[in-house]
Amino acid sequence: MITFKTYKSNSTDLQQLGLIMPCIRQHFCSLDVYYPGFQAWFEGKVLPGIHSGERSILTAYHKNKIAGISVLKKGKIENKICTFYVDVNYRRNGIGDLMMKHCLDEFNSMPLITVSEELIDRYSGLLSRFGFGVPFVWLSAYRDSVPEYVFDPNRVIMPNKKNGYHCMT
Repeated sequence: MITFKTYKSNSTDLQQLGLIMPCIRQHFCSLDVYYPGFQAWFEGKVLPGIHSGERSILTAYHKNKIAGISVLKKGKIENKICTFYVDVNYRRNGIGDLMMKHCLDEFNSMPLITVSEELIDRYSGLLSRFGFGVPFVWLSAYRDSVPEYVFDPNRVIMPNKKNGYHCMT
């Protein structure tokens, strides 16, 4: 059975989150390949954002082990699934769909999500099933000359030549 826990800015959640942070960091260590500086971003933006109430962390558990983790941002302008990660041992068994449903339940409208070029095949079916629509391609968003696929159903970030977005049609 899969259970979910969302860690927010209350004191109980912050204490519990502190206890599982080594496990979260271990799961996220591989993401620097796709997002250089990921660990620094996590420490400098995500953790302070949890304390301020702008961000939260959703975890999926299977038999008390972390099966998936998502970082959510609920901002004044931008709602975003910042990170969506399913452990390699739990992929292809529906946990991603369950996690996405729980993620979307946290928002009042469809959030923004981006996917690196290397991971687009892994996530495109999931995002399509949940109605994320046609992505924009943002060249060099996080790495030089590497496309990032931007699923922005509410068009919070409009494509233009300055920010490098190109519509996929």
